[in-house]
Amino acid sequence: MSPSPSLIVPPLRGACLCAFHALTSSSVRARLQPIGGHLFRIRGYSLVDRMFVAGQAVWSGEFAAGGHEWRLCYLPKGLMERGDPVVSAFISLVNHTEDTSAAYRVSILDRFGSPAYSSAVGPRLFKYLRSEGKEPGMAELVSAEELKRAADRLVDDEDCLHIRCDVNVLSIDKEADEHRSADGCTEGTAANYSKSEYTIQ
Repeated sequence: MSPSPSLIVPPLRGACLCAFHALTSSSVRARLQPIGGHLFRIRGYSLVDRMFVAGQAVWSGEFAAGGHEWRLCYLPKGLMERGDPVVSAFISLVNHTEDTSAAYRVSILDRFGSPAYSSAVGPRLFKYLRSEGKEPGMAELVSAEELKRAADRLVDDEDCLHIRCDVNVLSIDKEADEHRSADGCTEGTAANYSKSEYTIQ
């Protein structure tokens, strides 16, 4: 014969109350810091477009974001050989001994400085000096053929292509409100973008 519920419930209730009174609590919030980014100019882009093949990369100078140093890698024909090459990019953690988590967005800008093609990645774990030569997560921007057709509105009169990278590094802190775009990567302002240039001759 099954025991009466009245014989079971009271002891369980007592145990739950004892456990509840023994608990303490605390909370933290993980958030992506809005920390600006980097403007990268490729001078002589028409030569890059003609001469580079899949796997060949153009690297930006180092830039600071969230207490770390990064570089942007731009692949005009993508990382791997494929029928329809896709312009791709990724960022790499270059001079910090600790791993970190970050999200980033890469944008190819038009002649007026507005994003024409963008791709967001992350958050991802970035490891210092990865032996594979690239970080996890690849931003695929646009097919190489479409970019070539759009060159008139993207490449300026000095044969330069401009690329912007926004990086948000993960931090653990108390709660705070912030504005973030739909893809989760916060944009910086014009004042806090560092700059570098690559010139092919």
